[in-house]
Amino acid sequence: FTPLIKATASNVYHTNMADFGAQEAFDGNPSTRWATDSGTKQAWIARDFEKDVTVARVRISEAVAERVRRFELQYRAGGEWRTILSGTKLGRNFTQAFPPVTAREFRLAILEATDGPTISEIELLEK
Repeated sequence: FTPLIKATASNVYHTNMADFGAQEAFDGNPSTRWATDSGTKQAWIARDFEKDVTVARVRISEAVAERVRRFELQYRAGGEWRTILSGTKLGRNFTQAFPPVTAREFRLAILEATDGPTISEIELLEK
């Protein structure tokens, strides 16, 4: 049983929300994943905590390593997305700390990928 996780994405593999929807990247289960259609080069996945949370570290695991070539981790402030960090590689064990950010919504914007990005887990951590 997966508790209700409020998550959205720009693209889901074959629109199969049950198996590959955005919630699968936030469920704490590394064997599930958010997946996009083959040939997708840009996509985003967002999490709405429905209340303000403070995040100071992110852990991201690509299900199929190293498709992502350029990305930004963002948060929504006053209706616009602001970048916390950006990079050129995720892989299976990306971890990055940053100055604490308090917000309700966070998003991984994949700006460039070699093929359809697929992410098994995104953990937004307080420490």
